Amino acid sequence: MVDQSARPRQRTRSLVAHGGAIGILAVVLGACSSGGPGAAPPIAGTGTVAGASTPVAERLSPRDLATALKRSGVGPDQVAIDLTYAPPMFFEITELVPPPEMSEQPTLAFMLEETVHDGSLSDAPPTVLLVLEDNQRATPYQVLITATDPHHRTTRLLFADPGSRPLDPMDPGPERVLTLIVPFADGTVSAGNTFAWRLPLDLAASMPSASPGASK
Repeated sequence: MVDQSARPRQRTRSLVAHGGAIGILAVVLGACSSGGPGAAPPIAGTGTVAGASTPVAERLSPRDLATALKRSGVGPDQVAIDLTYAPPMFFEITELVPPPEMSEQPTLAFMLEETVHDGSLSDAPPTVLLVLEDNQRATPYQVLITATDPHHRTTRLLFADPGSRPLDPMDPGPERVLTLIVPFADGTVSAGNTFAWRLPLDLAASMPSASPGASK
């Protein structure tokens, strides 16, 4: 015969054990969210801006991201040029389709925009070179014009990534600098046609709140 009086005691012990487990989980989650023991270290560039609770990377609009990834200068024949570094997160946030080559081999992708207000653009995009760590220069393995008219042209450039490991612009590992140059017709290279990106990216600096008076 089953002792009916034992059931309430068993149920009470079960509830206490269950409640204890929930309490321990709450303590662990609370420590992680407050930066206490067990909290994961913040990833460079994905931290939060003061007073915000959402990671910077998730709060970036396409325009904010463009600010972080774009560099401007002057190309051959004094054509205004913008070079935008396009890592995987660029395609995710802008909802553009990434080139399939990026999944097939380590690739550095960039978007080149040329603009002239008088006259017309040259027949072909200018030469863009990636500066390697040994100061050698590499040409893109793919140059694809994606949009053009007499005054504007957009070209996608794909370079083989010479890095020893896959490149993540948000990686908090060792710093790395990507440098592109767009030499003038006579080979001249200056600050005006040299473009650099220091990784990991400082996305917080590109948030509107980081620039007083900035507007979207």
